[in-house]
Amino acid sequence: MMRTRLSIVFKEKMCIACLMLFFVATVCVSCSEDSPAEPLKDYNMPSQISIDVTDEIPVVVTSSAEFNRLFGDVKNQMGKIDFGKYDLVYVQGVSSSGINDITTQWDMDHVPYILKIDIRQNFTTEMERWSRGFLLAKTGNNISVKTEVIYSK
Repeated sequence: MMRTRLSIVFKEKMCIACLMLFFVATVCVSCSEDSPAEPLKDYNMPSQISIDVTDEIPVVVTSSAEFNRLFGDVKNQMGKIDFGKYDLVYVQGVSSSGINDITTQWDMDHVPYILKIDIRQNFTTEMERWSRGFLLAKTGNNISVKTEVIYSK
């Protein structure tokens, strides 16, 4: 009877030890600096900047030198980018009236990638600039992106 009780206690302690080891291993793996980059994420930036590029045509920025050249004076208002892991896809435009909301949707099933941008306008008559940025994980290949911009009230 005593031997059975000791066997049960030993099994419980081994189970707890295994669970703790699994937890520690999971935390260590998830905190690794070599973890792969997310394939796509929004890039936090001012929503109404304007740089010297064609409206509604996406620009793929692949290096910090190119980023500094394109964004010049406004680069200090923008977040830091790890160009070793990501490329920046930037697009800007102008709405003929005010903007209520901007939603985006990506189609990344084939190249070129398609970025669909839906601009929900309000009824004000003031033109409004817009801009969006996205970080795409580097793939080793040149990224090609096309946009479809829809303005609707």
